[in-house]
Amino acid sequence: MKRVKTLFLTLCVFIFLVPTINAAVYKLDGVYTINGVRKSEIKTLGGAYEYKLAGINSVEVNHILYGLCGTPYDNQDMDDIIGNSTLYQMNAFRIAYSFADGVSRPYNSSQIQYFLDNSDLTIIVDRNHYTGEAVNWTRVQEDCLDVLSTFTNNSRVIIEIMNEYPNGNFDGQTVWQRIDPILDAIAAAKYTNPTINNKHSEADDWAAGVGMSTPLDFNGRHGYMNNAYDVLNGSQSLGWLQGHLENAMNANAIPLAVTEVGADTNGAAQFSQVKVNATRDFIIWARQRDIGAFIWCNKFATSPTNHLNAYLGYNLFDGL
Repeated sequence: MKRVKTLFLTLCVFIFLVPTINAAVYKLDGVYTINGVRKSEIKTLGGAYEYKLAGINSVEVNHILYGLCGTPYDNQDMDDIIGNSTLYQMNAFRIAYSFADGVSRPYNSSQIQYFLDNSDLTIIVDRNHYTGEAVNWTRVQEDCLDVLSTFTNNSRVIIEIMNEYPNGNFDGQTVWQRIDPILDAIAAAKYTNPTINNKHSEADDWAAGVGMSTPLDFNGRHGYMNNAYDVLNGSQSLGWLQGHLENAMNANAIPLAVTEVGADTNGAAQFSQVKVNATRDFIIWARQRDIGAFIWCNKFATSPTNHLNAYLGYNLFDGL
């Protein structure tokens, strides 16, 4: 009798464990909440999470976006980006198109398709990477809709509405007053691609879209180790950016991603071990808080893979 009971208990334990041993994923009941965002939870056995976001599109994307960003020159660049993204366990790439540093980098949908066909990366499309140029807001909307018309309702293609436009380009409006009509147009066209916005320093940015009729899926920030966010120059510490990120994280339900973080805005020639270490520390800090991070890999006059090699020379990925 004792032996029968032992066999019965062993069988019960085996039956209980079998579904979890071979399952690729398992889904928990109910909802999971991080930073005020209600999402369904799917957890892999390796510990990775995917979330259904509470933005306008509520599509399944990885909440913690992590990757490189820049503009590839050719297929070799894209292969190197894909290879390094796989090696360092990244899940996304932010691709930027614009005019900067005197070099034209026009939009190229075939590059986005190349990433979709040859990797599992989620792609943020920064279609209008304006910096100091005057912004034609009608064109911004048209360009966003053009991207979405090609990659319609593809949850791996995130459309970036704007990037670091100077205050003078807003004609007295807030960031959110400017981008809200564009988000409304995307919603009206019934595109379900995720959306992101990037504006890194203005006070109204930290309000994360209060009063917007169409909310974002992600809210972006930028930070570099040689500028106003830097502990090195003594003007404002990195803690300033970290503090604002935490305030935004606690005040709203829009997931955050630092879509540009780097050692120096002036390029690889200005990198140092101290700056690269600070970059690594910031990325670790952000990921511990479910904040996405993208390593800026080129000024437009420099191949992103060359810029990446400079980071590798300073061992950026040690410990990431």
